[in-house]
Amino acid sequence: MDPYTIVGGNPATKIKARFSDEIINELLEIKWWDLDIDITSAHIDVIVSGDIENLRNLKDMKK
Repeated sequence: MDPYTIVGGNPATKIKARFSDEIINELLEIKWWDLDIDITSAHIDVIVSGDIENLRNLKDMKK
């Protein structure tokens, strides 16, 4: 399955994409999961907010 895809059933089938293709591509480029744990912990509100612009800013904080 593609990243950020909602699936269901057995066998699993695609229900829908969670975000637009544009947002998915940005999330994959940002790679927020590779952020240092201290940055992730300090900015969890940004990560869960859905604000892609602020999430982009975190990308620059990578070590």
